[in-house]
Amino acid sequence: MSHFPVRQCVILLEPTELHGETGTPPHALMQCGDRPFLAWLMREMQRFGIEDFVLLATEQSVLHFETAVELIRSHLPKPANVTLLTASHQAGSGGMLHHARQHLQECFLFCDGEVLFSGNLARFLTHAGQGNWALLRADDSDDQESLACPGEDDEKVAPSLLTTQHSYAAAPEKSGIFLFDHSIFHYLTAACAVGQDVLP
Repeated sequence: MSHFPVRQCVILLEPTELHGETGTPPHALMQCGDRPFLAWLMREMQRFGIEDFVLLATEQSVLHFETAVELIRSHLPKPANVTLLTASHQAGSGGMLHHARQHLQECFLFCDGEVLFSGNLARFLTHAGQGNWALLRADDSDDQESLACPGEDDEKVAPSLLTTQHSYAAAPEKSGIFLFDHSIFHYLTAACAVGQDVLP
């Protein structure tokens, strides 16, 4: 994995029917200061070399994001390629990632649109290159940061500061940032969840 620089981030955009039925804006599009929350997340990703964003929306929420993409792009400090893809909410987080596989680079970051971090991803990416997959997350027990890098010793290395929302602690994709390579697609199906069906 370390041979491929990470230039792409896949962002999961609330796979739920709720917003499409009620017209309520998804959390990722709620105003945070002078821009949508999602724009802040993408801005932070750009600081560490991310140039390409793949947004995964459900059929029910895609209309919200179609109208917001250009607004979000206008708030980014650098030009970025932004691709909005649609999949059924029944596919789950893993199924939506599987659906997008033809658009994904050899290595890519994967996170939820409601996750925001504060810190230096460079250290995470350096350690993550030593294993196949990696997860940067806030530890649920004491709010201390931890970095899980699958490898021979399956060791954990403390990264720099990370803050994430804890409203969805049971779902890994809503509590951190993953680094995957294409080997993840050997384990994904058209309908599965990253946190429940793929990761231990």
